[in-house]
Amino acid sequence: GHKDKNMKLKEKFDSAIARFVNAWSILFMKNSTFEHMKKLMYAEHDQSLKTFEPRPGSKLNTNPHWRSSDDLRIFAEQFYSQNGEEGIILEIFRRIGVTNRIFVEFGVESGVECNTRYLAESLDWSGVYFEPVADSYEKLQQLWQENPKIQTRKAAITSSNFESELEAAEVPKEFDLLSIDIDSNDYWVWKSLNNWSPRVVIIEYNPFHDPPKKWVMKEDPDFVWNATTYFGASFTSLYLLGHSKGYQLVGTDPMGVNMFFIRNDTFNELFLDPVLHYFFQPFAWGPPHPFLDGPHEII
Repeated sequence: GHKDKNMKLKEKFDSAIARFVNAWSILFMKNSTFEHMKKLMYAEHDQSLKTFEPRPGSKLNTNPHWRSSDDLRIFAEQFYSQNGEEGIILEIFRRIGVTNRIFVEFGVESGVECNTRYLAESLDWSGVYFEPVADSYEKLQQLWQENPKIQTRKAAITSSNFESELEAAEVPKEFDLLSIDIDSNDYWVWKSLNNWSPRVVIIEYNPFHDPPKKWVMKEDPDFVWNATTYFGASFTSLYLLGHSKGYQLVGTDPMGVNMFFIRNDTFNELFLDPVLHYFFQPFAWGPPHPFLDGPHEII
């Protein structure tokens, strides 16, 4: 009767909760093999490598299709980021190599949780953090005051001041990584960047507007996100913006928050070709033919 029904509902509820907790515990599992991370980051760039296994012990993102295609989502791993961005960042630079190891990031608040802290703390990168809120900026400044390679600047980045702030911070015109996460005018800020050319761009998208919908919030420098679905820009609009600026979309994080772009001149065969992987259909009619290989050319 009602008792049995309630027990079944409780079992379903407990099962759902267990799956939820397990998923999040896997997502945020911290791998202690920092030395391996360093080797991954600074390994000699080898164009002949067509696959690369995730770090030993990683239990994140076992989706078989992602693994079979070397989708960047399988490399997600969290140290200080929210969605495992560090692992993806490291894998991208393993594939394209590093140059000056300089990053720019804003939208970091106190800096405790952000996409680039691991690069600065453990891999000796230089970088600039921008934060406009006084309390958060004070904490950010305290976090990095002993590191001469890191600048912290109290500024709200907008489309009208982005380049002047980069100029004031003496950021070179070409640098390795730009990370944008301000939950508002992200699209307009990236669009305004014309005289600087980061090799990799990470930018948050609004996942509540599915492709192929084009949607960009009206630019408002005073906007403060109110935890609703009104923020940023759609996946399609950011994809088109990146394309217009000479960037190739190479992946997203597994939580559906960030898009990862690389400059067209850095793209190589180690990255997934979405057209090939999307349109290919395995043979599905009749019994399989006996496999036979023979003389052939790779062209």
